[in-house]
Amino acid sequence: MARLPQPGSDSGSWGTILNDFLTQSLNADGTLKNNTVSESTVADGSIQESKLSSSVQTSLSKADTAIQKLKRPIAASYRPLKGINTSITSSIATGETTAPVFYAWNNAAGHYRYAGCQLVPFSDPTLGVNFNVGLDGSVVANAIEIEFWSNATTIRANFYNVGKQDVWAIVDDMRISDGTYQHADFGDSISTWTLTQSTAVWRKWRLCMSATTFRGIGINPGATMVPTSKGFQLAVIGDSYVAGGINTANAVAPGNSGSISAGALFGEFVQETGLDVWRAAVIGTGYIADGGYGAGGIYGSVSRMNAFAAIPAVDAVVVWSTANDKSFSVSNVVSAAQSLWSTLHNARPNTPLIVVGPECTGWTDAAMDAMNDGLRAAATANSNVTAYVDLRNHNFMSGTGREGSPQGNGNADVFISSDGSHLTHPGARYWGQNIARLLGTVMIPSNDTSGSF
Repeated sequence: MARLPQPGSDSGSWGTILNDFLTQSLNADGTLKNNTVSESTVADGSIQESKLSSSVQTSLSKADTAIQKLKRPIAASYRPLKGINTSITSSIATGETTAPVFYAWNNAAGHYRYAGCQLVPFSDPTLGVNFNVGLDGSVVANAIEIEFWSNATTIRANFYNVGKQDVWAIVDDMRISDGTYQHADFGDSISTWTLTQSTAVWRKWRLCMSATTFRGIGINPGATMVPTSKGFQLAVIGDSYVAGGINTANAVAPGNSGSISAGALFGEFVQETGLDVWRAAVIGTGYIADGGYGAGGIYGSVSRMNAFAAIPAVDAVVVWSTANDKSFSVSNVVSAAQSLWSTLHNARPNTPLIVVGPECTGWTDAAMDAMNDGLRAAATANSNVTAYVDLRNHNFMSGTGREGSPQGNGNADVFISSDGSHLTHPGARYWGQNIARLLGTVMIPSNDTSGSF
């Protein structure tokens, strides 16, 4: 076996031994022999692109370009609002008033499309749909959203309303009311929401209502309605910020409390973007926090994932991290989060997974910052996660006040509700705009829909 000569020994054969050693890898002229340098002898990550041949560099450049073409920012799918449509009137009255042509909730096919809501029939399915969706028994968290094309001059939505809850409509991708928040101010009764336009112009209508039970849509004689095509589908696993259903002191009018559900954060996000959002959310829950539902309440529970399985194919999944997990150790939260991310990836390996960090606040919170740092590091290192949206380091909140108790030191005075945790109606709109801004920049594959769970 070739070896180096040993100083002080190998007398008379020193040169032969050295030449034998050198010729293992060198030619007689000192150049390297062919196949001397192999994969195992090159340090990982040591070869720069500039050291590659021009043809290889050209191939890599073409490959990079092709990969980028397969990606797009989520904002590329937005249908942003262009202005305010003042020709549409909207009013809500107690009682059930149908139009001559009426399409019940279970006769929607060919007439209107459900956008981001799971259909759960009432105990008597002839009465309506969407009663107590999922694990959450809070009826105000249930929002029905539908979209259709129609030339009707009168459109009437019938639903059973609980307390004072909100509704919204966008027509031709425009809010019909800006800066005000319409409520169905008729507790525990059938309500009729009527929208009218003066002439029979074909428009795209999207209606969202906080309905315990949705019964159907009626239009005037001679009019037609057909469903729109499916848009970009975004599923969000989260807590009350995602679901809504929060009661605030001034939701209806100053001093007049009501619940915010249709127009909660992701209801406002939908109005900003036009996307379809499946709010797979339960109030009070998190990666570990169970919201009082026990083992079935956490984000990654079997019952939660089974409920989520009913959601059809989507273009991206968002996991909303939450202050509900604040009382648990960062390591335990991160461990539970990684388990959930793995479950979601295994279920839909080709669907982008976006993690939104815990919410920003208007004040210093070391525990929230620590949880954010832990989740961000874990998500960044996790190959199953497409992107991490850091709200703590993109903070858009300020101050220590809240609704009814202003401190004069930030926007929390008007954006945080009287409970000190949730959002007012103006706050939900402000957050919806900011979440649209931050989520809109996330790059995801353009061929991302991978089927259902």
